[in-house]
Amino acid sequence: MRAAIVFSCNEAYMPLARGLALSILEALPPASWGPRPDLHFIDLGVSPASLDWLHERGIRIHTFQRDEYLTLPDAAALPGYTDAQLCRPFLPRLIPGYDSYVWIDADIWIQERDTLQTYLDSLLAAGGNMVICPEFHYGYIPFRDLDSMLRFLSHQIAVLYGEDVAQKSRKRPVLNSGFFALSGTSSLWKDWAEEMQTLFLRTGIPRQSLHLAEQMALNRILYESNRATLLDPVYNYACAASAVTRNARDRVVVGLPPFSPVKAPHLLAFGRYGRMYMEKGLLYQRGAYLDTASRQALLSLCAA
Repeated sequence: MRAAIVFSCNEAYMPLARGLALSILEALPPASWGPRPDLHFIDLGVSPASLDWLHERGIRIHTFQRDEYLTLPDAAALPGYTDAQLCRPFLPRLIPGYDSYVWIDADIWIQERDTLQTYLDSLLAAGGNMVICPEFHYGYIPFRDLDSMLRFLSHQIAVLYGEDVAQKSRKRPVLNSGFFALSGTSSLWKDWAEEMQTLFLRTGIPRQSLHLAEQMALNRILYESNRATLLDPVYNYACAASAVTRNARDRVVVGLPPFSPVKAPHLLAFGRYGRMYMEKGLLYQRGAYLDTASRQALLSLCAA
């Protein structure tokens, strides 16, 4: 089974993307064991030095022109970095020829070696479903105002889909599109793209809601068609406002008993939580792979 692992970012997030790439390469089995997944990067505007760094590690580079795939009347409301969201339903068109695709956000890194294989093995057993994690875990509860979160999400869904759909969605956890696996032949790609396009053709949707359109479109399709195979959230653990720490063996773990290892730490909302991530050593190798300029760039991102 040929598998593609795909990630994307602009230059601002390249320090995190390097950590992701290094962690993937570390987690992959030796080539002598058989065919390995290929790594692909969708360039949203990184420097020549960053492109050289990716090429040196055998990572294939692609570009995405949103106008070739979507009609976006309100495109001006969407900054360039959102192409890392908009491109996701089109991976088999952008990077053809694979049996399966694994998307990973650039602010995630792989801690446990079995993580990617678990996604791929689960995909084989998923019967055409998408393998994805719910953004809900007991480690989030002490640190999040769940009532406020649900109200916010319900409001965003109501803006995109109306109050009836929002009411049905209130008791469902968000399925986080930052890390998923899907068969290359799945009809979900087409359905997802069409649903997202429908949202962007609606007028009067505020920018904040448009920013969520890709993930909300996916959630609606997955829930209404029952085409999601859920993994334990530690396979895409949202470290923002959650119980998370390094243990005595220097592994990132859930910060509450039984202190389960986090398979893939997701350093989301880096602009808001990045300093905390860096202070707690939650980056790949605690950030030891970063040079001084890259570390400073991440600190500047936090201040933005």
